[in-house]
Amino acid sequence: MTANSTRARMFAKMLELTASIVSTRDRGRILASAVDFLSLELGFSSSSAALWDPRENSFMVVASGGYRPVSPPLPKKTVDSDCDVTFRFTDNLYWVPMEQLTDERLLAPPVTEDQREKVLGLKAVEMTAETEGLRRRHDMFVIPLRGGDNEIAGVIYATDRRGEGIFEKDLLEVMSVFGSTVSLAYRNSGLIDEIIQTNENLEVLNRLLFHDISNYNTTLDLYLAMCNRSGIGDDERASLLSKARRQLEMSNELINRVRRLVYIKEKGSENLTVLDIVPVLKSVADQVKESKAERNVEIRLTLESEQALVRANDLLHDLFENILTNSVKYTPGDPVGIEVGLRRVSEGGRDWWDISLADRGSGIPDDKKEQIFKRFAPRFSGGKGIGLGLSIVRSIVEHYGGRIWVADTVTGDPSQGANFHVLLPAV
Repeated sequence: MTANSTRARMFAKMLELTASIVSTRDRGRILASAVDFLSLELGFSSSSAALWDPRENSFMVVASGGYRPVSPPLPKKTVDSDCDVTFRFTDNLYWVPMEQLTDERLLAPPVTEDQREKVLGLKAVEMTAETEGLRRRHDMFVIPLRGGDNEIAGVIYATDRRGEGIFEKDLLEVMSVFGSTVSLAYRNSGLIDEIIQTNENLEVLNRLLFHDISNYNTTLDLYLAMCNRSGIGDDERASLLSKARRQLEMSNELINRVRRLVYIKEKGSENLTVLDIVPVLKSVADQVKESKAERNVEIRLTLESEQALVRANDLLHDLFENILTNSVKYTPGDPVGIEVGLRRVSEGGRDWWDISLADRGSGIPDDKKEQIFKRFAPRFSGGKGIGLGLSIVRSIVEHYGGRIWVADTVTGDPSQGANFHVLLPAV
């Protein structure tokens, strides 16, 4: 195959790649397509992608199929060094010659152990025309993926290229176009998400302002008007004022929860630090029992470890308080029994803390177990609420890099209570 035909084939494949990813919202698909192209079309044996993870304070190398992190992580200083102006070829492509790969850099992705041994061997031999060609195979290409603030949010690497010869002009041209294409697709996905999020926020405000808060205010006005009727007794007036006060409290509660939800969306991943779950669980349990003094609330803690470290912030307290408060709210009669468990588990090649919170309340039907985490979800257990509590909980958990789900306290029998599981990455 001639050089021109090879070049034409590469650009044809590039057009196919552009058509498939430039308007997609799925960043996992963008990364997978980019890594596959580097491997299958351009012949790189070592290609990978990494995304910035504020919870880990590092760039996490991801599997080709999506966001599942694989070890080891990349420190920010390593990525910044790879994208130093010294190696800048274009805005969307950096080129690190093999000679510039330090011994320390050779220990981190995307360099494999086999490639590291080859590079160290080539560095030790005299430079000749033959070794020059071999050296160029191990030059490292770096494509930075920038967010809306122009900070590097992700990076794609390619090195250890199969085939003969040096990295010729045609390949550099292809890599430059490739870097621009992938960077554009990545940035577009973020812009599309922002537009969709804005529309969702407008929908929330519309729902709150013109429906929920309006309903609360209308009912409040009705109760107050009834208090002014002639001939009304003191007991009835006191009852109406109590109901009016409750309407005002529910309206304020809704406003505060929405404010909390907005805060989580904008700031939920900020100020993350290493926290111990154990004292948080104990503190929340005591607080819930004290706040529900009119009920006989028993919260039993079964903790596998005396210390359980995760990366979180002060919202961790809100997370567990919300779930425990719901358990009390939706458990009819006394006593209210809640079992809180903590254990360390392994999943996906890493360790997690599994926190379970099981009650003996009304339970949640199987077909509703996912819906309860959506905003404005109806109350399936007969209670009255504003439908934002568990959506806030899920947002907090996701900002910590974890996940949440609900099972049955008694397996197979939803009527015997709900068992919430919060899975958080162990530090």
